[in-house]
Amino acid sequence: HLQADDAETLFQLGLAYLFGRVIPDQNLLMIVTAYVLGASITQNFGIVIHEATHGLTGKRPFMNRMVGLLANIGIPFPIAMSFRYI
Repeated sequence: HLQADDAETLFQLGLAYLFGRVIPDQNLLMIVTAYVLGASITQNFGIVIHEATHGLTGKRPFMNRMVGLLANIGIPFPIAMSFRYI
């Protein structure tokens, strides 16, 4: 079934498609959407990555790594694996 971080990843990718292909000339709307929705979703991805590094998102370490990597899709910088060693 679809988890919250999966849905948020798909939502962010959908917004990227919307503003990149469907309505590419709506710059002000894109900036406001990125500021409000994008920042909130990115913060949630950080929380999911944090929980995955503590082994709280899956039963096995491999699943925790996969959840962290999936959540990292919505963040512009790769932090999931480096966060494990801080």
